[in-house]
Amino acid sequence: MKVRAPERAEGGESAVREPTRNLRSFTSVLIGASALALAASGVVLFIAPPGWLANRGWSFLRLSKSQWQALHASFAALVVAAGALHAFLNRRPLIGYFRDRANRRLVFAWPWVLAVATAALAAAGTVLEVPPFSSLREARESMKESWRPRVDVDVGPADRGPFGAGGRERRAGRGGPQGLGRMTLEAFCAGEGFDLEAALGELRKLGVEADRTTTLREVGDRLRIRPSEVPDLFGSPGEGSLR
Repeated sequence: MKVRAPERAEGGESAVREPTRNLRSFTSVLIGASALALAASGVVLFIAPPGWLANRGWSFLRLSKSQWQALHASFAALVVAAGALHAFLNRRPLIGYFRDRANRRLVFAWPWVLAVATAALAAAGTVLEVPPFSSLREARESMKESWRPRVDVDVGPADRGPFGAGGRERRAGRGGPQGLGRMTLEAFCAGEGFDLEAALGELRKLGVEADRTTTLREVGDRLRIRPSEVPDLFGSPGEGSLR
């Protein structure tokens, strides 16, 4: 006569593990879906114009840049939370990676040491702006510059040609960060629709004393930011414009 007690015990154990299995499946799918959404929003923000241009009504798939930024932040938080839950549910296999198979003691295995070293190298290379880690930021800066429209710029003494020609010149935003850095605050605000006095007020709040003739590069040097990042400090253009 066959005894069915072990089968009942096994069935009971399976019933107990079923919710945990479902939770693991849910967590894995959630991480994957959130990671895809995080990557998609990251690509959109990578190609998006800088804030002072995006505030003029730019949108992608009917979503503004601020909405894409909110989505990016939300999915980043979701990935972190789901990742923590995933690590908790799979804590035994994860801990097993740090144990020696023979004596079950914690050891310094080269795979996870190499993983930590790789992450540290990526962080250091990004902060120190060392290639190839700085290439992504440089590509982003080039993308931001490509959005800048052509504007009429007052050519100052430093920008005059070999024959001393002054006056006004129509420059393209695609000329690179150097062209933007040489622009005075007055020329930039007039060309882009910013209120000059409001822009100077925002700079004073940050402890930067500037006037009409101060260039964006000089402001960037004082704040330790790039010239292309200076306009983001001025808010939205069009209010109280000089034009």
